[in-house]
Amino acid sequence: MVREEFFRRIELTLVVFPINFYLTTNLRTIHSLDTFERNSTMILDHLSRVNKYFAIHPGFKHAFDYLKKTDLRSLAEGRHEITGDDLYLIIASDHSGKERRKLETHRNYIDIQIAIEGSFPLEWHDVDSCKNIAHEYSPEKDVTFYNDPPLFTVLITSDMFAVLFPEDAHAPQPPMTVTKKAIIKVAV
Repeated sequence: MVREEFFRRIELTLVVFPINFYLTTNLRTIHSLDTFERNSTMILDHLSRVNKYFAIHPGFKHAFDYLKKTDLRSLAEGRHEITGDDLYLIIASDHSGKERRKLETHRNYIDIQIAIEGSFPLEWHDVDSCKNIAHEYSPEKDVTFYNDPPLFTVLITSDMFAVLFPEDAHAPQPPMTVTKKAIIKVAV
């Protein structure tokens, strides 16, 4: 019951608080893309405003255009090619559970995470402050895992997206119900 109340409060906060904000490693709010620091920022915004971010990375426009023209609900789980290894999509289902997942980072890819059906909690911590490595970097899987606790958690709903750069340690946690999500991998 405590977990349900926690997520209910997050949902209410996101309804009241404007969703289009950017978080830097020192948790300052940035109000303009003119001051955007690509190497230290997670983006959390509403899908209706994706065009604001096209200039940050050349793959973003192509990724979001693909999302607009593709029926994500009909795609099978697994990897789907967009432009090969530089830009691809992973469709995954996530089931409710209680085991906390470890924070992770990727060196070669930026993650764009979207809930297709349902919602899921996403934990975040800046990588420079992560001190407790759980598993060293695996070049084959492009991932490092950390035991550090998150600095904050947000609830990703079906009308939102999160962009996670290599400097953003993140951990999508088990949802309260079954969730279908999309993870777009954009090569750095």
